Amino acid sequence: MKFFDYVLYILAFMIVTIIVYIWGLIKSKNDFDKNANLLYSKAISQISCALQENKKMTKNQLLKTISSLEVKTLFSRKKMIVTDQNDFFDLVIEYMIYKNMVVKTKESGVIFYSLSKETKKE
Repeated sequence: MKFFDYVLYILAFMIVTIIVYIWGLIKSKNDFDKNANLLYSKAISQISCALQENKKMTKNQLLKTISSLEVKTLFSRKKMIVTDQNDFFDLVIEYMIYKNMVVKTKESGVIFYSLSKETKKE
């Protein structure tokens, strides 16, 4: 083999190494977004199930349903958990109200959440 052949093999190995390294960087960057989306969707489904069973619930009752949420993607050691339940609940419930999944009502000074009629049909 000539010297030029060795240089080509080394360059090919370097290019493959760079591609694998960049792929790993992109994957690790997207893991956070994927875990956050999974956590939000899991919270939405748990809140919807709780409201379907109980019709009307207060914030404190709904906080108990999402208190132990944890998400971990496949083949990853990283996991995401809810640390501040009040802020997380506010984000999720506002999104659900915006998408007409949940209705917020106030009865005798207490705020109740219930599923909207469009959500109940599904």
